[in-house]
Amino acid sequence: MSSEFAWALQGWPKKYISVNEINSFILPKRSRDSLNGYIKRGVSQGLLQKVINGHYIIIKNYNQKILNPYELANSMDITSYISFQSALSLHGWIPEGVYAITSATSKRSRKFFTKEIKFIYRKVPLVGIMVGVERFVEDDVTYLLATPWKAIADMYFFDKREWYSLKCLHLDLRIEYESFFESDLNILKELSQVYGNLRVRKLLKKIYKELIVYDK
Repeated sequence: MSSEFAWALQGWPKKYISVNEINSFILPKRSRDSLNGYIKRGVSQGLLQKVINGHYIIIKNYNQKILNPYELANSMDITSYISFQSALSLHGWIPEGVYAITSATSKRSRKFFTKEIKFIYRKVPLVGIMVGVERFVEDDVTYLLATPWKAIADMYFFDKREWYSLKCLHLDLRIEYESFFESDLNILKELSQVYGNLRVRKLLKKIYKELIVYDK
């Protein structure tokens, strides 16, 4: 492997990189066979760690970048966003941490593992998919993150949860009532109108009415 390729990888601004980025910025205009050869040698020499086809973690990075697994999860599927229990944990709505990073996606459901992280992608309805999703930005880390109500909607859709009221959410997920009362009800209302599943919309409308009554 050429020293130029090694140095370019080690100076890359992120802790991870895709084949397309290698082809566009580090080894432009290389044949597919040549590109694959460089990457294969990078893996065998301990410079790269494969996550899934086309995506790699850079093991040695002179910029001392720390891998953010949520950003990595988003980058490996640009149609996805962090959701489900992962999003609720990040927002502080549920008390426990999560053992995997779970994302919602418009693509097929799938899961895979690295030595340290389990990534899960779950397919949700395409209609209104980005309603209730925000861009998280902190320092040089950026990824798409479901708001709490969006994460709850995705869970109810995918997991077929038996929820009928705020009390169900409180008991099943151990969400404090203060989190419900202090949440953005405009997002909840919009999701109850546009989420791409009738069953989910009905639940969200019922919860919205409950919260409006409490708010009064």
